[in-house]
Amino acid sequence: MNRGESFIHERNQLVLLLLTGFHLAYFITTAITREWEMVYPLLTIPAYLVVGFLIANRFAVRPTMYLMIITYFTSFMFVIVQSHSILSIIFLWLGMLVSSLYHQKRVIIVASSLVTLLLTASLLVSPISISSQSALHVYMYLLLFTLSLFTFLLVQASNTNTMWLQYDQSKQQLSYLLDSAAIVTYSYDMELKQHDVTSGLNQFINFPNIEKSDSPILWRQFIHEEDKGFMRLIEKDVLKGLTRNVEFRLIVPGKPIMWMSAKYFPIIEKGKVRLSRLEGAMIDITERKLAEEKIEFLAFHDSLTKLPNRPSFYRYVKGRQQSKSFKAEHAFIVFIDLDSFKQINDRYGHITGDRLLEKTARRLEKKTGNSGMACRLGGDEFVLYLEKDEARSIEGIISDLHTSMTKPIHVDDHMFTLTLSIGVTQFSSRKETIDDLISQADQAMYEIKHDGKNGVKLFCNV
Repeated sequence: MNRGESFIHERNQLVLLLLTGFHLAYFITTAITREWEMVYPLLTIPAYLVVGFLIANRFAVRPTMYLMIITYFTSFMFVIVQSHSILSIIFLWLGMLVSSLYHQKRVIIVASSLVTLLLTASLLVSPISISSQSALHVYMYLLLFTLSLFTFLLVQASNTNTMWLQYDQSKQQLSYLLDSAAIVTYSYDMELKQHDVTSGLNQFINFPNIEKSDSPILWRQFIHEEDKGFMRLIEKDVLKGLTRNVEFRLIVPGKPIMWMSAKYFPIIEKGKVRLSRLEGAMIDITERKLAEEKIEFLAFHDSLTKLPNRPSFYRYVKGRQQSKSFKAEHAFIVFIDLDSFKQINDRYGHITGDRLLEKTARRLEKKTGNSGMACRLGGDEFVLYLEKDEARSIEGIISDLHTSMTKPIHVDDHMFTLTLSIGVTQFSSRKETIDDLISQADQAMYEIKHDGKNGVKLFCNV
C-alpha cells in the first residue's frame, strides 16, 4: 500500500465514523420529532457493514471510498423524496463536507452531483406543483447554496493539492540533499512491522529499501556481532518512547566494516499510549572513525616506524610498575643507538634511511614480543622495556637481541649490516622514575660508544 492509498484508508476510517455519527444524530432527531422516516436509512445498514469489512481488511481502498459516499446519500434518498424536510437536506450538505476530507475533486463532484439529483428528485415528486413559484424559489436557493458549497470545496481541494505538491517537491529536494550527503532516513510502521527507507540508499546498494521486521532498528541483521548487545538495549529504550543517539558497526557483504551514527525518533500519536511509528536517520561515519583512529594512533605512536612514542612508552612502563605482578629484579630498560646511521643516511638518502629505520623497528618489535615494549625516542635512538623470567638471564636476552639486530637488512637494492651500542639498567623498586632509568641506560650506552661502539653495557651492579 503506497502513501496515497494509506491516506485514503485513514480517511475511510474517519469518514465511516463521521457518517455513522450523522446517522445516529439523524435517528435521535427524528425520534424526538416523531418523523418516522428514519426507517429508510436503516435499509443501508448492510451496505455499511460491507464498507466496514472492506476498511478493516484494507481491501480496495479507492472503490470503498466511492461506495461509502454513495451509500450515505442513498440512505437519505427515500427520506428527502418522502418528507422534503430541511433536516434531511442539511445532512446532505454535511455529506458534501465529509467528501472534501479526501481532498479529491472527483469525490467532491460525485457527492455534489448526488445532492443535486436528490434535490431535483425532491422537487419533482413534491406535492406542490412544479410550476409553483414558492417551490421553484426554494429549489433555486437550495441549488445555489449547493453550487456555492461545491465551488468552495473544489477551491479548497485544489489549494490543498497544491500544498501537497509543494510538500512533495520539497521532500524530493530534501531527499536529494540527504542522498548526496549519504544520510539514510526511514520510517518504521509498528502496525505493519515494516521499514520504509526514504533516502540515502545510493551508498547502500546491498541493503533493502523495504523490509519486514519485528524490530524498529533498521538492518538489524547486518549489525556487527559485538554491537548487538547494546543495540538490543537501545531498541528497548526506543520502544518505551525514548529518543536515542548511537554509533555502531554494520557488516556489509563484500566490503569493509562500516561505522554508522543513528538517531531514533519514536512517534506516539496523540491519544495513544503505545508507539505508533519510528522515524530514523543514519549516516556513514566510517571515514570519521578511521580518521579518529589514525589521530589516536599518531598521538601515541611514531609516525615513521609506527612504534609507540615516548608518552605511550611512559604510560606503559608506569602501568607495569603499578601492576601486582611487577618484580623490579626482572624488569629492565634497554637503550639502543644505531652506530654510523648518520653516514648511511647521508650517503644513500633520507628515503633509504627511513626504510632502514622501519625494518629495524619491525625487528625490535618482534624481539620484544609480549614481554615488553619497544619505543623510538627519535633519530636512530630506541628504548625498550623488557621483563625476563626466572629461567633466563638479562645477559642472554640482550645477547640474543644484539645478534638478531646485527643480521643484514635489505633495503631496495642495498644490503646493510648494522652495529648497535646498547646500554641496560635494572629496576630496583616500583618508585623509580622512568626518566632516571632511561638516563642510566643512556649513560651505559655512551660508555660503549667511547669504547669503540658495537657492544652492550650494563649499568650499576646488574
